[in-house]
Amino acid sequence: MDSDLSYQYFMNSLVETVEGYQMMFSSQAMAAGIAYDVSWFHLLPGIKCPVLLIRAKGNDAISDEDFGKMQSLIPNCLAHEVSHPDHNVHLGNKEEFYGYFNEFLKKI
Repeated sequence: MDSDLSYQYFMNSLVETVEGYQMMFSSQAMAAGIAYDVSWFHLLPGIKCPVLLIRAKGNDAISDEDFGKMQSLIPNCLAHEVSHPDHNVHLGNKEEFYGYFNEFLKKI
């Protein structure tokens, strides 16, 4: 794990079943998403609802180019970068994240 927040997220994503511990999400679906990295940018202009787009500054999960492209393709998009570099943007700096979230809710 690259941070304590990532570790916490991982541990909170485990569920105990009769077969042992498993992830709450499908690891097969995640692996398929990585293996079949298909461009999805063409879908973004079709989004009709308001969108809050948040990324962690300094995290390489979303490149600067892709972040800008997403903003330009989503018609009703409010975009922000949170200062904490952790991929779990809602946990890295809760006050900053929820400040942006509240701003978004007030606009819609």
